[in-house]
Amino acid sequence: MDSYKQALSFLGLLRRGRGLYLGDEAKGKKAALVVVARDAKTGSHKSAREVAGKLGVPLIEVSSKEELGAALGKAEVAYLSIKEGKAAKAFLAKLDERRN
Repeated sequence: MDSYKQALSFLGLLRRGRGLYLGDEAKGKKAALVVVARDAKTGSHKSAREVAGKLGVPLIEVSSKEELGAALGKAEVAYLSIKEGKAAKAFLAKLDERRN
C-alpha cells in the first residue's frame, strides 16, 4: 500500500477512534489540522478556511470528496478536522512520505 493510501487509512482509524470532526462539527471546538478535498464546492472550501482561520491551524488540500469519504465509511466528505496535534503530525508525515 502506498503512503497516500496509508494516510487515508489513518484517517479512517482516527474516525473510528473519534479523533476527527467531519465538516462543521469542528466549529467552536479545538483541532490541529483541517483537511479539505480538492473538488469540494466553494462553500465547503470557505467553511474549511473559516474553521482553520478561527482555530489558527493549517489547512491542506488532498484527494477527492469520494476518496475522503471512502476512507471514512461515507459516500463523500468535503472537509474534516483532526483533533490532536500528534495525529495531525502523523497524517502529514504519511503524506510527506509520498513526496519522497
